[in-house]
Amino acid sequence: MKLKTLVISLVTVLTAACAGMPTGPYNPPKAVISAVGNLSLDSCLANRCSNFHFSLTNSGVGCANALDLRGTITLTTAAGTKSTATWKFTDKEAFSTGGFLQPGETKTASPDSGTLLWPGGESAYTLPASVYKVVVTKQINWRCV
Repeated sequence: MKLKTLVISLVTVLTAACAGMPTGPYNPPKAVISAVGNLSLDSCLANRCSNFHFSLTNSGVGCANALDLRGTITLTTAAGTKSTATWKFTDKEAFSTGGFLQPGETKTASPDSGTLLWPGGESAYTLPASVYKVVVTKQINWRCV
């Protein structure tokens, strides 16, 4: 009986304490993530580019957890060949503003796994947004502080 009373009291205290928290992932405003600008392919080897970066911006009113934000990028060549790789923020980039992508903020995404194919050998390339598409596959929204 005492254990049951203790558990109920503990749950009541925790519920009351959490109810007033100003931040958290519960019904937060949504962050809207999209790619902006060019895609940079760095040091491609035999048309395979495993090192790339591009910018993502948050045009929403909520914040996104930058540590968990993940997605895919698909690159389409002029011949119609498509290749897909995954992206994330490096820990350094994610923590640059406290681990969140704030409204209006832009951060640089980097490769997580996979390679993008681009004809032309071992050069570095800067490609326009018209040849790549970014999809967010994991996003945790938070209320901005």
